Amino acid sequence: MINVNIRYYVERIYPYVIALVAVCFLIKFKINYVSSENMNDAIDGVITITSLIIGFIGAVLPIVMSMKNDSKFVQYVFEKDENKLFLKYIKVTLFHGIVLILISIVMYFKDEYIDTIIYGKIFYVWILFLILFLISTYRCTCNMLNLIFTDGNKIIKNVNNIDLAETDREKKFRERLEKEEK
Repeated sequence: MINVNIRYYVERIYPYVIALVAVCFLIKFKINYVSSENMNDAIDGVITITSLIIGFIGAVLPIVMSMKNDSKFVQYVFEKDENKLFLKYIKVTLFHGIVLILISIVMYFKDEYIDTIIYGKIFYVWILFLILFLISTYRCTCNMLNLIFTDGNKIIKNVNNIDLAETDREKKFRERLEKEEK
């Protein structure tokens, strides 16, 4: 149970840790391309890729949801997803993507705030959300693809066997406790 809880928190936190470490690395070595002449091209590329990825997620999501009625495995996964992780991962990915697009738009006007503290920091915030979005997208896409391409019948049989084994252990434990009480 403890391993499951640790895995849950690690899986939820690792995109933030990786993004923060990368940004700290850039800050430490004073890497900042906000004034680069190619920055607008990079911004264009990021907005394009982000929009395509958000569109892809939007296109695959109905496929996964329709499989909820057709596939016993997908139905099983959604029933067992008590923490609504799948939904949370999709929401987080979309949130990071939208914020990344908004920050990218703000960066187009970077020359307007050259003499402010924002000018030096906006690049790092942009990189933070870029990395967050890419890692969140990877996590979200992996989960979607696993739902689509996993052979659910084998997994459900294994899980049912584990559940039965745990039930048998619990039953034996209860019987032993009842004997000790008598």
